[in-house]
Amino acid sequence: MGKVAVGGRIVALVVGLALVGTTPTVAIAAHARAPEQVEAGTMLELDAADAALGARVGASLRRAFARRGLDDGRRDSLVDLRLAMGCENDEPSCLAKGGRALGVERLIYGSLQPGADGVVLALSVLVVDAARVGAAHRVVLTAEDLEAANLDATAERVVVELLGERSVPAPVAVSGGAATVPTTSVVAAPPPPAPVVSKPVQTDAGPRTGKIWWGLERPTPKWKWALFGTSVGLLAASSAAAIGLSVSVRVRMRDRLVAAANDSLTDESPVNDVDPSVVNDICGYAREAPDDTMPDFVRNKSVVKECNIAETQEKGLYAAAAMAGISLAATLVFTGLLVMHRTPRRVQASVGMTPHGGGATLMGRF
Repeated sequence: MGKVAVGGRIVALVVGLALVGTTPTVAIAAHARAPEQVEAGTMLELDAADAALGARVGASLRRAFARRGLDDGRRDSLVDLRLAMGCENDEPSCLAKGGRALGVERLIYGSLQPGADGVVLALSVLVVDAARVGAAHRVVLTAEDLEAANLDATAERVVVELLGERSVPAPVAVSGGAATVPTTSVVAAPPPPAPVVSKPVQTDAGPRTGKIWWGLERPTPKWKWALFGTSVGLLAASSAAAIGLSVSVRVRMRDRLVAAANDSLTDESPVNDVDPSVVNDICGYAREAPDDTMPDFVRNKSVVKECNIAETQEKGLYAAAAMAGISLAATLVFTGLLVMHRTPRRVQASVGMTPHGGGATLMGRF
């Protein structure tokens, strides 16, 4: 029955997030708390190999956290929260989305797994707004630690170690009015008061007043950065190639081609002369046959060679210029994908426990 209830709450959470879209405004209400009351934290059900043992240890830990204002009484499961948010593991950035949806500032989660010397308890405290693990602790619990009579004391000790609280000796009165301080009895110093006001979490940057909003998403999908970076790289490479080929073509056409033609005027052969001051089309004239008796020959091989090189580079220049234009258009498009977004329909959803604690209710308004 408890697993069904947890599943119901997680399913309701997923449906609520699906209604909202990528920029949800979600109000979570549990245990009929007042709307202005802010829950400081919640502890998720442990990911335990032994479900019964995990439930007993989790209950003791929740009592210890509740005394510090770090557990609001929910019974959501870490396993189900991973599924609901699409987390592959316990990535802080992914779990933080679930913490924001639950409306808490601290998300406490962990696992209870068998080890060589006992049962290994691992706990983490996630700072939801910063999407980072603020504290983590791993401890091996013995059979004596897990006895019913010792379990609450074990949980208190683990929480003190996890939160790094200072422990002070508890004085014990003895005969004669004096007091001694035992070395084994400690109580945790009172924690700082939990904040009572929390600013609303906005996962994306930018105003939402119009149909389109501008700014970077937080976090921005990696595929958008990949497409933007690729287009910028192609634009830079093709532009550099176009500029280089343009300079090279101009040098060959104006200097080397003319130089090769002038050289033909001073060599020993009179039939290969190509005078650039007289001929308008140097390349066309150089490719002509010197006379009717040699139709398969060209007038000047040196000039034709320079013409071929220049024309090949000119074709490369056109291709580089075309690639630069396409890359520029792609860069503009992918820049728009990065900073321009369509404002989704606003939906306010409320997810909470049913009066009997056996399921979840979901209410939404467009």
